[in-house]
Amino acid sequence: MKRSLLYFAALCLTLFASVGCRGLMSDGRTSLGRPYELLVICPDEQWQGALGDTLRSLLEAQVPRLNTPETYFDINHTTKQRMNDLLNKQSNILTVSFDSLRTATDMMVQYDYTAKPQIIVSLKATSPESALAYLSEHGDALMRVLEMAERDRDLDMFRNLRDEEKSRLFEEHTGLNMTILQGYFKANTVDDRILWLRKDYNRMSQDIFAFSYPCTDRTDLTAEWLERAIDNRLAKIPGPSAGSYMQISKEMPPIYSTFKIGDRYWFELRGLWDVYGDFMGGPFVSYSTIDMDTAQITTIVFSVYAPQLDKRDYIREMEHQIYTITK
Repeated sequence: MKRSLLYFAALCLTLFASVGCRGLMSDGRTSLGRPYELLVICPDEQWQGALGDTLRSLLEAQVPRLNTPETYFDINHTTKQRMNDLLNKQSNILTVSFDSLRTATDMMVQYDYTAKPQIIVSLKATSPESALAYLSEHGDALMRVLEMAERDRDLDMFRNLRDEEKSRLFEEHTGLNMTILQGYFKANTVDDRILWLRKDYNRMSQDIFAFSYPCTDRTDLTAEWLERAIDNRLAKIPGPSAGSYMQISKEMPPIYSTFKIGDRYWFELRGLWDVYGDFMGGPFVSYSTIDMDTAQITTIVFSVYAPQLDKRDYIREMEHQIYTITK
């Protein structure tokens, strides 16, 4: 485990060092492809064999806690011989090549090489067997690098879509300077201590809930405690029918994790929500953090309602907003 983390740290350094590999992209060409669409360049024989099976099991694993099955990436496959100018401009590319004269199997990352924004990950192996061994050890790092590229694109986009008024409202309510995107409006709750921002489309909606409450003990930040704290406040979000309200779904427990952005620790719950007394639901992800000076916990809940639509891209976009927090 320690070796894998050390490798990932080294790989991240490689990403930033790869700026020098951007020379081919000189005509300002814009990359092509939907979010989380990935072009894999791999010889047909290996793609149809064990190596292809391993890549698909990794890249097409199901995103956890979505109420419809969706994969991490949408894969398209081609070979080096079938590449053309259009395919060269794809925003996410993974190339797999083999050279028995190489001394080791490794991975290289390049940004904006033939289009912008773009990431090209090159797995250079001594043999198909060495590629399989490499992926078994470093597959998680590959996924992280690809996800970071998608996140960074969203963060670039957010700079032009920031709603200054709603972002100020969010900061006044939480003390956190997070980018709220254009299109959100302030919705009404039965408790003014809960901020509810909502974006409606024809067939779906995205919602942001934010609230703060005192931390009485460090153990308050367990998964079970946070789930109760969130449920108590979601109960004040009215549902579509009389007496109905929003809640964390009891059908499947949320996934709990912790991570750090800058100097701030975050406690994540990823799960499903539904409506007590009605038929609605969708994915949510919540982020909680504690202010050690005030002993206040602030929780941000992002949720999506999109019946009959894929939800991965919508919830991922909202998750990335947490990385815009500057204080």
